[in-house]
Amino acid sequence: MTTTKRSFLAAALIAVCADLATKLLAVSTLSDTSIDFGFMDLRLVHNEGVSFGLATALPWWVLVLLTSVVVITLGIAVWRGAIPAGIPAGLVVGGATANVIDRLIGGSVIDMLDLGWWPAFNAADVFIVLGVATLLLEGTRQKPAPR
Repeated sequence: MTTTKRSFLAAALIAVCADLATKLLAVSTLSDTSIDFGFMDLRLVHNEGVSFGLATALPWWVLVLLTSVVVITLGIAVWRGAIPAGIPAGLVVGGATANVIDRLIGGSVIDMLDLGWWPAFNAADVFIVLGVATLLLEGTRQKPAPR
């Protein structure tokens, strides 16, 4: 197995575990309260849409299906070598997988990070955004010319 594939799997597994752990912690501690850190509040939100509360009108199964297609497509692309950046792709896949697991278990995604000026989000959303941003930056980097 190549380093890219190993780093992809490791990043995806870490992202899933970290996100689900923070969601369990949020459910157990924030069910009837919120915590104010000044720049951000921790509060429990059940998001029926996709990242940042978008697309709330879509049925849950459509969101699961679309997310699964993205996860499978990225996984295949990494496995075939079309995406050489294993860690960012793994962050996207791990974050998306964690949100699918959450949606399948509870019917919605648990969010807990609230900046006040942006819709509430969770660690999976952070992993997805960081992964996508890094993949986009990788795509714009100039590759060395072959000899």
